[in-house]
Amino acid sequence: MIEYDPNNYLNYMDLSNLLQSISKKMPRYFRLNSIGKSRQGRDVWAMIVTDFDTGSDKERPGYWVSGNIHAAELAGGQAAVELIVQIYSGIIENNLKILKLLSQNSIYVVPRISPDGAEAVLKGENHRSVDVAYPDPEAPGWVARDMDGDGVIRRLLVEDPGGNWRKSKRDPRILLWRKPNENDPEEIYFSQKVEGLRDAENIKEPMMKLSSGLDYNRNFPTHWKPEGQQAGAGPFPLSSPETHAVLKFIETKKNIVGAQDFHTYSGIILRPGVHQRDEDLPPIDLFVLKSLGQVGTDITGYPCLSIKEDFCYSKKQDVSGGFIDHLYLSLGIYTFSNEIWSVHKASGVEIPPKGYIPYYFSEFSEEDQLKVFKFLDEHGDEDWFLPWQRFEHPQLGPVEIGGANMLYSFRNPPRQLLGAEVKKNAEFVLACIEANPRVEVIYFGFERVGPDIFLVSIKLKNNGFVSTEGAYTERGARSVPESYVRLKYEETLKIEHGEAYQKVPPLAGRSRTAPIANSVFATFSEQPTNIWEGKWTVKGKGSLTLECNYYKGGVIRKSLKLD
Repeated sequence: MIEYDPNNYLNYMDLSNLLQSISKKMPRYFRLNSIGKSRQGRDVWAMIVTDFDTGSDKERPGYWVSGNIHAAELAGGQAAVELIVQIYSGIIENNLKILKLLSQNSIYVVPRISPDGAEAVLKGENHRSVDVAYPDPEAPGWVARDMDGDGVIRRLLVEDPGGNWRKSKRDPRILLWRKPNENDPEEIYFSQKVEGLRDAENIKEPMMKLSSGLDYNRNFPTHWKPEGQQAGAGPFPLSSPETHAVLKFIETKKNIVGAQDFHTYSGIILRPGVHQRDEDLPPIDLFVLKSLGQVGTDITGYPCLSIKEDFCYSKKQDVSGGFIDHLYLSLGIYTFSNEIWSVHKASGVEIPPKGYIPYYFSEFSEEDQLKVFKFLDEHGDEDWFLPWQRFEHPQLGPVEIGGANMLYSFRNPPRQLLGAEVKKNAEFVLACIEANPRVEVIYFGFERVGPDIFLVSIKLKNNGFVSTEGAYTERGARSVPESYVRLKYEETLKIEHGEAYQKVPPLAGRSRTAPIANSVFATFSEQPTNIWEGKWTVKGKGSLTLECNYYKGGVIRKSLKLD
């Protein structure tokens, strides 16, 4: 067995050791690849998971899983690791469902797209995706830094008659927003700052310095916009070695049908569109996304929401250059982005089904905060909150320092809750893979129709939920070659009728007719668009092999001997 604690956040070395150990112990099912190097020289690991003894990973429907594109969203990377461990454990236990899944599918897992950023965060720093000077390394401002040496960047309270915050009378750890008409002479009001330092003496009102504002999830080609229009975008698409490595690897895998890019936080499942409202999506894509999303809701308890309609920061400006947008629109891959963990929902706080962004960007009521604090006192890490205490700041003078360890309370689950949270997210991935195309041979044979003349026939059926072309957007993107059938045969054979090589249409999945024929009261028959038949008249005696390549639907090869 391997050493793995599901309630432990892995650093880069421990992550690397775990992945290497699994790939060495089970080379039949796990192959570890470095798909590129980070800015600081760390490997961007990709684990390829399939049954290699029974075929190539590229010749089966594939599924992409990634995490930690944002530095502090550690639980996303842990969910990807949990998926690998669940599969590993299933193989050891001879779990027939897992073994069958691996004989029919391939899984590509990149637990940590930004290994540099995650490593820095684990050491107490604070970055969007990575520790790199961007967009303006020379601009003076307020730099986040651990001032009291406890290893956590918390908050500073500065007494300020014009401050917007006061302490709760019911729990002095809690800060409450000062009402517009609130001017109590007996009350002490505060301004808040991130624990840190001013990096230039001529700043009168120091703001948080965006010295590491590069966002890898704004660096992908589809709908990319420059920094002036999209914060964190980078100087050009795929300017970061990590995002470039990810897409370069995906380009070699034309079989990827679906994807999950794990993030934190909110406890929701995000789906396309990012720029399109539901009414603008192809109806079949919307049906597939909603259907799989409901499966995810049943497993995780997270609601499935449209980014454009339910989770956008601004109604006037869409997020640009995102990974999920590129996968869906440009590669025809059905993609989800689970925002793992919500401390508010875990604490019993009610959030409106489509009100996540307004809630998280508004004042938290005292009642809601009391629920969260009670929950974290019972389930949080020991250092989840440092009570406010006097501190002599080298630049600001006397202040109070303290507050929450946001990394392991708000952004990510407390350690004792991590395992359960990522487990259900990994299970959602396995459920999505079960919906992949599954092309099966219904019939392949021949009949003699004359002296040394044979009619060769094949009948294929897609018994999976998803079409062999993946998302309908693939028809516009054309990122994958058209499916084809090819006959290879000995020189003793000659094709009298039919083409040895021909393009074939995609095979619809069960999803194609479900929206219009999902009732026992339907008054019409479903059209069998998930079946394809081919026939050839062949003269002579010898062997032939038929190859059907559906890319996202996999490759099928069958041989016959005509005599």
